[in-house]
Amino acid sequence: MPRGLFEREMREDILVRWAELAASALHERGAALLAIGGETPVPGVTPATLADRLAQAVELTLEQCATARVFLEGGATAAAVVGQLG
Repeated sequence: MPRGLFEREMREDILVRWAELAASALHERGAALLAIGGETPVPGVTPATLADRLAQAVELTLEQCATARVFLEGGATAAAVVGQLG
C-alpha cells in the first residue's frame, strides 16, 4: 500500500495509480498482490480505514481487467473487499 494511503486525507490519485499498477501486473503477469503494510498510519487512521482503502483499490483494479479468481486473506479485509464489490 502506498504511503499516501496511510494519511488521514486520502489522495484519490494515489489510490488510482496503485490500482493501475495492479491492473498492469495482472495483464502482464497474470497475478497481482495488493496488501496493507510497510508503513505506520498516522494517528486517526484505523485498520478499518486501511481495509476500506484496499477494497477501493481492488475494485478499481478489477474494473480495469477481468480475473477469474480473487484470493483474500483476513476476515476484516475480506469483508471490506466483498462489501465494496457488492
